[in-house]
Amino acid sequence: MKRAGQIVLFNFPQTDLGVGKPRPALLLAQLPGNYEDSPDFVRSGLKTASVIRTTRLAVVSGAILIGTIGEISPDRLMLVKNNLGD
Repeated sequence: MKRAGQIVLFNFPQTDLGVGKPRPALLLAQLPGNYEDSPDFVRSGLKTASVIRTTRLAVVSGAILIGTIGEISPDRLMLVKNNLGD
């Protein structure tokens, strides 16, 4: 079951609507910074230092998700959600 805070993979669409490469995405519901030293990073399942880009949002069907690779903490998820309104 997919839930908020999970890191999933899916083919993020290209701007020309072509099929994209598999990319990680954060599930927000059914900010740039230096976080690679955070305990969250190990749990995320990501292989390289990454940032959460709240400027690239997409609504996608669960059917196109390739799989789950990890998750972030509830505290980090709350920070992301709070920053969406800024």
